[in-house]
Amino acid sequence: MSSNRHSVACEAYLQREDESVGPLRLPAKNTIEFIKQFNRVYRRLGLRIQTVDDVPALEQK
Repeated sequence: MSSNRHSVACEAYLQREDESVGPLRLPAKNTIEFIKQFNRVYRRLGLRIQTVDDVPALEQK
């Protein structure tokens, strides 16, 4: 079954070590907190979320 979300550009991407692994859609609420917690929890596995540079809406969430 496919997702019911509309196709839009991704706001971030997942990195393992220094290599991009794939694009990510971020949650609509508490975006910054989600990124901070993900990066803190998964840092020891070499994973982190990196936001795309031009996401002005990210500052408002």
